[in-house]
Amino acid sequence: GRTSHAEEMYREVLALRRSKLGVKHPSTLASMNNLAAFLKNMGKLAEAGPLYREALAVRRKKLGERHPDTLMSINNLAGYLKIRGRKKDAETLYREALDGRRAKLGNTHQDTLVTINSLANLLKSTGEVEHAETLHREALTARRQTLGDSHPNTLASIHNLAAALQEQSARSALEEAEALYREALAGRRAAFGNNHSSTLLTMNGLAAVLHSWILCIGALLFACGILGHHVKLLKKPYCVGGDILLHSQGRLSEVQPLYIEALKRIRAQLGDDHPTTRSSIHNLANLMKDQGNVRQAKLLLSYGLSSEAGQSDEYAQLVLSQPREPADGSVSAPETTNNITALQIGNGS
Repeated sequence: GRTSHAEEMYREVLALRRSKLGVKHPSTLASMNNLAAFLKNMGKLAEAGPLYREALAVRRKKLGERHPDTLMSINNLAGYLKIRGRKKDAETLYREALDGRRAKLGNTHQDTLVTINSLANLLKSTGEVEHAETLHREALTARRQTLGDSHPNTLASIHNLAAALQEQSARSALEEAEALYREALAGRRAAFGNNHSSTLLTMNGLAAVLHSWILCIGALLFACGILGHHVKLLKKPYCVGGDILLHSQGRLSEVQPLYIEALKRIRAQLGDDHPTTRSSIHNLANLMKDQGNVRQAKLLLSYGLSSEAGQSDEYAQLVLSQPREPADGSVSAPETTNNITALQIGNGS
């Protein structure tokens, strides 16, 4: 196919340049990097690694530690090591590349911003979310200034900062994450369309942060003694302790439709057995479970993950049409969320 033909071409060009130009020639090193990147993207990591290492070793020796091409090789090897699970080694290289690019290219150069973004994503994956947030903010500010709000790289930074904030429990972090996800989703819909993988990623992220709002409100109300284990019908709009928090009914009511839309589009693009499809099914099922709809969640998991599920575009809606399982024998969870129009926490009443 086209993929195998492309690989053959990359290998042929590299072999030709090695023999004609030598291993130290810039064109040879560029071909080495290109083949390594192609192999990495194809999942052939065992073959990609030695090429990345060879290109970096030659560039360090020939061009020096701070040459832009050397810094690119450092950044590329760091990305490879991250995929291999060697996150500490990847972090060391990302930091070296970032220090070099800041010094050589400046803080707002696009290559510098790529490394800032990559290091931030790595730190987020290791639990250093506050440090990741700081780096993502820096990258986003610079990209807004240099590329504009609607550039794909800016939209990626908006999404990434939202994802970092989503990992934090503070109300202000969730509020900002929601606003950023909405901005990124609107931008990606306009730039790429509804079915692009980047759009679907942001759609799923927004649904997840809205889901987090439901869990936060449920936890607050439970702590105040208003609710039991499941979110039930709210009869008092406030409880004692903490700050004032108003939470709109609309934010809660749009979570499920977002999950359903994301799931439908992801399944259409990636198929039933793709990990992202299955993850989206689990997200929707978890939402149902947290709302007290255990029966719906079980149906979605059993039907949605079966081989027959992909035969119907409406299978999620079919599951949603099943009888709801009451949280306490009388009040169903959807009635709960529809009645939580505001939560006020103050020092009185």
